[in-house]
Amino acid sequence: MAKHQHLTAPPHSPNMPRGIPYIVGNEAAERFSFYGMRTILVIFMTEYLMRSDGTDDLMTDGEAIGVFHLFVMSAYFFPIIGSILSDAFIGKYKTIISLSIVYCLGHVALALDETRFGLFAGLTLISIGSGGIKPCVSAHVGDQFGKLNQHLLPKVFSWFYFSINLGAFLSTLLTPVLLNRFGPSVAFGVPGGLMLLATWVFWLGRSEFAHIPPGGMASLRQAFSSDGLTALKSLIPLYIFVAIFWSLFDQTGSAWVLQAKRMNREWLGHEWLPSQIGAVNPILILILIPVFAFVIYPAINKVFPLTPLRKVSIGMFLMVAAFAIPAWIDSEITGGSIVAKKSEAVEFDTSLFPDRTKWGAERLLDGQVDGSGWCSLSQERYERNRSGLEPTETGPGDFLLPQEIVIRLREYRSWPISSVRFYPAVDLEPFLLHEDDKTRSQMSKEKREDFPGFQEGSKEFARSCWAKEVEVFVGSTRKGDPVSGKKNEWDWTRSLGRLSLAQQAEFQTLSFEPTAAEYVLIRINSNWGGGYVCLGEVEVRADGALPADAHAHAAAVWPNVSAIGHKPKIGWQLIAYLLLTAAEVMVSITCLEFSYTQAPEKMKSFIMALYLLSVSGGNAFTAAVNFAIEQPDGGSRLEGANYYWFFTVIMAVTAVVFIGVAKLYRGRTYIQGAEEQQETANTNTD
Repeated sequence: MAKHQHLTAPPHSPNMPRGIPYIVGNEAAERFSFYGMRTILVIFMTEYLMRSDGTDDLMTDGEAIGVFHLFVMSAYFFPIIGSILSDAFIGKYKTIISLSIVYCLGHVALALDETRFGLFAGLTLISIGSGGIKPCVSAHVGDQFGKLNQHLLPKVFSWFYFSINLGAFLSTLLTPVLLNRFGPSVAFGVPGGLMLLATWVFWLGRSEFAHIPPGGMASLRQAFSSDGLTALKSLIPLYIFVAIFWSLFDQTGSAWVLQAKRMNREWLGHEWLPSQIGAVNPILILILIPVFAFVIYPAINKVFPLTPLRKVSIGMFLMVAAFAIPAWIDSEITGGSIVAKKSEAVEFDTSLFPDRTKWGAERLLDGQVDGSGWCSLSQERYERNRSGLEPTETGPGDFLLPQEIVIRLREYRSWPISSVRFYPAVDLEPFLLHEDDKTRSQMSKEKREDFPGFQEGSKEFARSCWAKEVEVFVGSTRKGDPVSGKKNEWDWTRSLGRLSLAQQAEFQTLSFEPTAAEYVLIRINSNWGGGYVCLGEVEVRADGALPADAHAHAAAVWPNVSAIGHKPKIGWQLIAYLLLTAAEVMVSITCLEFSYTQAPEKMKSFIMALYLLSVSGGNAFTAAVNFAIEQPDGGSRLEGANYYWFFTVIMAVTAVVFIGVAKLYRGRTYIQGAEEQQETANTNTD
């Protein structure tokens, strides 16, 4: 008779199984690994991603959100594959250990390659590894217990859940700091090291585990019995509704992170990184689970019976409230962006220099690097670029005046403004002489001496390009799309005045009577004689006292930030996290329990994996929305608060319709070891 190297059934013992510490330790390290890399993923894609030659290859916010949710979708799709592989073919232990190696390779790809190839290769491997082991680990815990010690299962699952949230909390705090201080290699490398540690710890426990043999194809045939198909027919419609919940919930790792970047993150005497705010979720989970179990649920039960599907329904409405808060937050954040660039006969370039090493925008007189600056494109270069010809090497050519720029102050509301300040200084040298980027009409270094009137080291030519006379108009009504150039789209009021700018690197102010404005048009009527027209910083000032949480000097870098610089406090997002976590307790934990009890004995693992597909489906929906609203110029068809309101309305409709679907649910409760299954028509829902 062949000897088994490991136990194939739980030992007959009333004590805690000896393999449990290895599983719990493995889970803590694995969750640290997963949430650590996930929490910095959107920031990495929008701020650190590069090409193989070392130049920036950053994603837009919408593109990054889409990729993030495609990854989460994949991570929650592969549990269905992992459950089949485990239950039918190679068993839970071999599935976990083999896919953990794939998991580790994914982290290696992210840590060593900061290009899109490394990103997609790493995310693919991690989604296969993390998703494949997800349904196996918790089932492997249950496999370690027999009849004599099954009473210890609740205690073990409490440890298990605590280890998950502890790992998530620590990694959400730590990895953003690693990314900020040491870059992507270290930030992704540390979670990768934790995943390697998790794999090693799990391997150490191999001799202590009970290795339940796979059931082969017979287990799959049993799973799809008449009872199984009936359970699937009943549960799948519910999971479709729950998918919308996950569509909103998982945006805490994408859209909510990007929103936090634009908020006042001072809290508890410390300025938190945008990716760190999500650390409140695992802490709130540990707090709210006992609060709901011992306080909230008993209180509701005194009013009406709180069945599982009623819990899920209430949780969905809580998610509506949770997502309405960031919608309001985004409506409060300064719009602060150029929304139109207009001149009578020529388009022109807006040259923002966010990185000194790439564009190097520098104040001319004091040398301060501030990342600001705007410069028009000359008429001759514009015509040649439009014709597909190389930029001229004989000079900048002529350009047309006036040049006009429209800046949105805030979304969907007006502000009383009383002055606009201009800082005319901008360094043209990196704009004119950059070697590589011909789309910005740069001249090669070799041809700089051929540039009429410009000599290396001289700043006089650049100074002559500075704006000389500016005029300010305001508008309080937006009519249609400003980019299309229709003359009747803007409700401009009278001109607020003109200002002659001196050739000095200092702020110069145009003051006027307090005027309500949602948009400001800046018209540059003339420069000091150079072949371009340039303008440094612009600062729009409010009338009277600024809001308590506003910045007195907004738009230090424009046009990305302009006007009053109003930044709501991060506490508003923390309130949203409280509601969202309460919704998670009522939906996620309840669905896990409900799915287990509604699944026939031979389908427990498969149904649990099927439930995880609802998470995958929700993230697929979010990814599809973000790719659909992405515009060719990097903008979005759902800007600002509209994006959040869209998902809020979708969740509200889902929650209302779910009430009716839940009332129609007919299910059956299956308990392991029970000889009979009692039909529970309608008792789980209403």
